[in-house]
Amino acid sequence: MIVQSNPGLELVNLGKNRFTGSIPEHLCELLSLQLLDLSNNKFPGILPKCLGNLIQLYVMDLSNNTMMGDVPNSLGSVSYLQSLHLQNNKFEGNLPVALQNLTSLVTFDLGNNMLTGNIPSWFGKKLSNLNILNLRSNKFMGKIPLELCQNNALQHLNLANNSIIGMIPRCFYNLTGMINTSVTFEDNPTGYEENIEAYIKGIQLKYTKTLRFLISIDLSSNKIIGEIPDALMNLASLTNLNLSRNLLSGHIPTSIGNLKSMESLDFSMNELSGRIPPSLASLNFLSYLNLSFSKLSGPIPDGNQLQTLGDPSAIYEGNNELCGPTLSRRCEGKNLSHTHVGDGEDEDLWLYTSIGLGFVVGFMGLIGSLYFKKEWRIAYFESIENVYRKCLHMACGITSSDSRTNKEESFLVSCLYKEEKRCWQWRRATQTHRVTDYMCKQTPNTYNLDKNKKAIRKQYQQNHPLVMIGDEKSLENAGNHHAPITHIRNENGGPEIQKRTN
Repeated sequence: MIVQSNPGLELVNLGKNRFTGSIPEHLCELLSLQLLDLSNNKFPGILPKCLGNLIQLYVMDLSNNTMMGDVPNSLGSVSYLQSLHLQNNKFEGNLPVALQNLTSLVTFDLGNNMLTGNIPSWFGKKLSNLNILNLRSNKFMGKIPLELCQNNALQHLNLANNSIIGMIPRCFYNLTGMINTSVTFEDNPTGYEENIEAYIKGIQLKYTKTLRFLISIDLSSNKIIGEIPDALMNLASLTNLNLSRNLLSGHIPTSIGNLKSMESLDFSMNELSGRIPPSLASLNFLSYLNLSFSKLSGPIPDGNQLQTLGDPSAIYEGNNELCGPTLSRRCEGKNLSHTHVGDGEDEDLWLYTSIGLGFVVGFMGLIGSLYFKKEWRIAYFESIENVYRKCLHMACGITSSDSRTNKEESFLVSCLYKEEKRCWQWRRATQTHRVTDYMCKQTPNTYNLDKNKKAIRKQYQQNHPLVMIGDEKSLENAGNHHAPITHIRNENGGPEIQKRTN
């Protein structure tokens, strides 16, 4: 009746009614049809193959019915189709390869059916305009195809509650639709309001007008193994990330703080271990967090945002090694000081690197200053020599009451009495780099230490001349700044400088 009275009909919207019985095949005669909305009814049976004749169709919404059987190959002929909703039915079998011809497709919603087989690789290779892909709650198996990373427009990926195995592809960093926020849904000529259902913040929500703000990955309730790849942390516009109920191991990436737009984060029921990264506390838009039932340990990061997320016992439940003010378990000293390799090793690496670089720069600055600044070099070595001389004075018993002319003698005699088989080296740098140097050898065992100090000094100087460069005037008399000379004090304490003869 509809066809006979309206052969040029473009819009058919019978959604949200209680229609029963099979979908009438005479709808296939409406060749100008652009919108077919039969959602939220009770249509059973098999989807008519003749629907492939509706080549002008932009939107097909058959969601929330009781249709069954295979998805017909004929749908691959509807080349203008932008939105295909088949969720919440009983479709089964493999997806037909002919659907790869729907290159204009923006929304592909097949959630809550009984579809089987591997996830087709043509989702990424052929459907380059796809923004929304929902395969939730089916019976898909195998690994996530790497070709999916070729889809730069994808902003909502839901593969939850299937039997997917393998690891999360590291090439997910190529999903640029989840990095920038420039993705928008173009209005189709039918006026149809695009929509999608998603589990966000632990509840099922339906997005319509705010759909463009939904940047989401949901891989929950599968059999995915391996670590959470750092590549996911590059998806800066991501608002929802759900990896719960898998077999993920390893540590939470320390760069998780890069997900600045994150609102809902669920890593619960995995085998994750190690510490919670401190950068998690910097996610200012985070309003839902679930890290329960894993093997996390150590203190919970401080942060005002984390204190507003609800009951901590629910967020961190099942992690018996976690501690902190928000839990009943206080952190012991080992928990506060220990950093697990892989959690804070990046922070430690930067800390030690900066310390090392600081030391090298400071040391090279000191050496460079001393090399180019003669006055600084003299003052520096004089200060070192003063400290060294004072230490030797203390070690050898020279007191401050000793006169300047008697210090050298007191130093030598004291050392001879205290060290029978050792002697000391004493260097004194002056502004002209003249050096007083006692060049010592092992003191002979034949020295009789019972003799008086003067005799010991004289006997030692005769056998081992003490090399000393005196003051400037005496050196000029000596005639050679570099020639070794003997230093012998006279009875009045004044130095007598002579060239040493070999």
